[in-house]
Amino acid sequence: MSKRKDDQKKRKRSVRSNEMEEGQREITAELDSDIFLNKTFLLYRCTPFYKFEHIKFTQYGKELHNFITGQMLNRIPLVYDNGEENDFISEGKVVELFISKIKLSNWNGTNGMPIGVEIKFKPKGPAKEQIFHLIFLPSIVSRDFAPENSPFNHYPVILIKAPQRLANIAIEWFETRFDCRICRYRLESSHLKKFVEELANISFTCDDFIQTKPFELTFTIPDISEIKNIKLRISLVDIKRLYNRSKEQSDSQQSGIAERIDEHFFECLRIKLSSLILSKISNHAALVAGEGKLQIFAGLLSPTFTVSLLNQLVMFTR
Repeated sequence: MSKRKDDQKKRKRSVRSNEMEEGQREITAELDSDIFLNKTFLLYRCTPFYKFEHIKFTQYGKELHNFITGQMLNRIPLVYDNGEENDFISEGKVVELFISKIKLSNWNGTNGMPIGVEIKFKPKGPAKEQIFHLIFLPSIVSRDFAPENSPFNHYPVILIKAPQRLANIAIEWFETRFDCRICRYRLESSHLKKFVEELANISFTCDDFIQTKPFELTFTIPDISEIKNIKLRISLVDIKRLYNRSKEQSDSQQSGIAERIDEHFFECLRIKLSSLILSKISNHAALVAGEGKLQIFAGLLSPTFTVSLLNQLVMFTR
């Protein structure tokens, strides 16, 4: 009986060792800008990494793979585990994990390119393999406290597309490994208004913008429990008309697109949108929510939209 138990323990250790070693081989795959499209990302903010080196991507990938696998094999209960998602993660395994720079045209950051973590995950049973991502956006301007030979690297914004348990395990590893702090990134109403400007101005450059999906602006009403929000839909043609009207005014009277929309609805409906909280915007190109969500849709101008939106997300953290 004792010998049988010893054999079972050896087999378990062997299985665990084999699973841990699956991610040890060299992975040279690269990521491109398509990684950003047609996914709903949760947004996070991050303090600077300590001693994060690009030449060690392969090593970091192995360490993260082993850490995630170890958490799953040990079935360590976490306070944020919940129901079906917990079962989905605990009963599956990481097939492959690698870290790579992301090829993103026209990214003008002084601190390198965005970095992506790709996790190929196989749930237990007949379910198909799924791919999840963590994307780290570098700071755009040099930080005063970081001289040329500084051990710090700053990636102030993280985009995550993964089940919450898997995301939290990965976050725990990054926080421990690089002595940083990662938390959710909430966007203010003023940030969303800036995104309205960006999305509209880029859309105007498209020849067939008349056919595009209308803008949908969702406003939250503070201190009124009976009405949670108000949704406004306005075509890009009407936004262009308001924009042109603003340009005809003197420089001192000109206002941005978001301000012109506010003024227009007040003139027509006596609704003072500036007193409400802009909580979500969406159109044919993207969806951005104040709770910290981003989705960029594939399209003719998606490369331009992608760079513009990501740049703004980083700039807002300054």
